[in-house]
Amino acid sequence: MTKREEITNIVISIVLIFIGIFLLIYSHIGNLKAITLLYLVFLIYGLMKIIEYSFSSDKKDKEDLFTGIISLFGVLSSLFFKDYNGQLLISITLVTWVGFMSIIKLIKVDYYHDRNNKMFYINMTSLILFLIIGVLTGINLFFDNTVQVLILGYFFIANGLLNLAEDAIRIIATSENFNIKRKD
Repeated sequence: MTKREEITNIVISIVLIFIGIFLLIYSHIGNLKAITLLYLVFLIYGLMKIIEYSFSSDKKDKEDLFTGIISLFGVLSSLFFKDYNGQLLISITLVTWVGFMSIIKLIKVDYYHDRNNKMFYINMTSLILFLIIGVLTGINLFFDNTVQVLILGYFFIANGLLNLAEDAIRIIATSENFNIKRKD
């Protein structure tokens, strides 16, 4: 992984955290529906992931591309389901997105497991936490608009922190100066 790719990964994780913070602040001052904000976040996140994939030197690793495509499909779903109940729609949309994202993360976990890479443990932990947070968020979206936006804000902050931790550990573990030696 090149230095530019490392910086891009970290910047995208930090932007995701800031999107979550924006949602926390916006919940008290804005008047857009939570489902509209979710689709905007999917659009921004999807475009960022596709840009991240385009900057990647390893075109075999398609995780960012698939993440971007899934997020953009989430935005496209807004065209088909715009007349449905908002609370149910936001919950189903988020849980479906989390499900597809979990499949993508599971493919990455399997890739690391097949190569006996120690990042397997980090990615597996990240996948489990992402699933738990995503499902709990989807279940708790049956409140009024302000609470929905707050919950989405917390979800995207947690998702950004998980991505940031995963990227930081990957950068540290693959750096040349990182050397673990056992004391005998």
